[in-house]
Amino acid sequence: PLPQRDFYPVPNQAQTSPDLIVNLPPRVPLVSPEPTHKLTTLKKPIAETVWKLDPEISFFGPNLYGNGMACGEKLTKKIEGVASKTLPCGTLVTFEWKGNQLTVPVVDRGPYVKGRMFDLTGGACLLLKHCFTGPIYYRLGK
Repeated sequence: PLPQRDFYPVPNQAQTSPDLIVNLPPRVPLVSPEPTHKLTTLKKPIAETVWKLDPEISFFGPNLYGNGMACGEKLTKKIEGVASKTLPCGTLVTFEWKGNQLTVPVVDRGPYVKGRMFDLTGGACLLLKHCFTGPIYYRLGK
């Protein structure tokens, strides 16, 4: 499992005067929390082996259960998947949140909130314990 990460706002250049740096809370880093680790190389190549940070992932489902999805299935509480506007149906995406990892296929189009890359299904968000809008690490493939 990956280490748990805390996320803090990153001061911009105007906020980094010596006076302000002294007054910052002790745990606030002055650089963004980018993942620095790479996973071991697998026998079968995958699209990405470096973890990336999605700053604002959310979930969908409760008011849409029973509706059809773009990739052909009907949305249920148990479907474990992710919506993506750009990735083809069936593309595997691995998410990591506080030590929990889950690999799910792209099952729908979306999200429809500007700037958001992924929306987890209700089943996937429950397994990851990430049923809110916030940051999460991801990579393409297993």
